[in-house]
Amino acid sequence: MARGTWQGSGTWQTTGGGGRRGLVALVVVLVIAAAVLHAIWHTIVEAAEIVALVVVSAIGAAALGGVAYAALRIRAYVLGQRARRPVPVRAEVIQLGAERLHETSRPAIEVPRDRWPLPGWWEEIRPHIGHDDRRTS
Repeated sequence: MARGTWQGSGTWQTTGGGGRRGLVALVVVLVIAAAVLHAIWHTIVEAAEIVALVVVSAIGAAALGGVAYAALRIRAYVLGQRARRPVPVRAEVIQLGAERLHETSRPAIEVPRDRWPLPGWWEEIRPHIGHDDRRTS
């Protein structure tokens, strides 16, 4: 193994002709590093893709949730405004066939009298007062 010293000018000075061995060792280390990087490069790329997809999915889910929340708030606001708005109601009494009625014709339903019971009903009601029809004795 070649020995060397660090020079003040920022260079490594080897003694005993080891400069060639150091260069070979450097090339071997670089080749091994390149081989390891090449071997794990696909794993690194796949891991980066997975992280990117997770981040994009989280952003998309948050955006979709925000849009849904905003839509629900807008719907609630619109329904609240509709509930507060007065609705004009127009009512008219229409008498169908009023032009056909003559003073001599009778109405279909007679006007009820102010008394109760009507004449003739009291005789029908009186026998049933206090009497239970379910008892047979």
